[in-house]
Amino acid sequence: MGWEQRPVRWSDPAFRRLFDGLGGHPHTERAEEEAACLRRLLRLEPGARVLDAGCGYGRHAHAIGRSGIRVIAIDAAPEYARESSVADVSVAIADLVALPFSSSTFDAVLALRFAADLLAPGPIARVLGEFARVVRTGGHVLISTPNTRAIAEPRTWRRDGETFVLNEKAFDAGRSIYREVEYHIDPRAGVVREWIQETPRYTIEEWCALAGKAGLSIASAYGGLDARAPEDSAELVIVATRTP
Repeated sequence: MGWEQRPVRWSDPAFRRLFDGLGGHPHTERAEEEAACLRRLLRLEPGARVLDAGCGYGRHAHAIGRSGIRVIAIDAAPEYARESSVADVSVAIADLVALPFSSSTFDAVLALRFAADLLAPGPIARVLGEFARVVRTGGHVLISTPNTRAIAEPRTWRRDGETFVLNEKAFDAGRSIYREVEYHIDPRAGVVREWIQETPRYTIEEWCALAGKAGLSIASAYGGLDARAPEDSAELVIVATRTP
């Protein structure tokens, strides 16, 4: 019997627990450190206008806003938008493919922990097009997303009660597909259950092509907000500039 698979809803309690486990809640020291890195990477000065697109709980928006930068944070999930609302940040519920802002409104757009692996190239292109529209010419768009060059622990085992769980991960460069397979093995019952998920992931070269079509030029690529090299990092940080 196969396992039920369903689309992710950002407001699902299970997804929120996962997000919290990844450090999504705003009250973390890491948010302050990453905000400082963002200010350096994008050369943000007090008074700059920044859009935090897909803000979650708003942990980065809060930290950046406290430094005198004018931040608008948006998320499609009302639950996140309500919880991220504080005095130093303006918060709105909005869809990334139809941003409710005029052209050239922002000096920078942030899309942190961007779930690009849940979107096909068509929606990704529309999102990038919206980012390019609302950022001023010469302004920056920063995206952090999973890095196809590095897969941490491609094969792992764990025990769950009497069941053994094997997890295998791989990136198919020819198809630009990240494939994860999980086997649940019950030796006593002689049963193996298999769960397979395939999601698109994009290389730096593919990001360059998608960004170029949207009117953005990728200026830098890093393996984290601390500007480390991208080769062996699980994270890919892309900084693009809005072209004339």
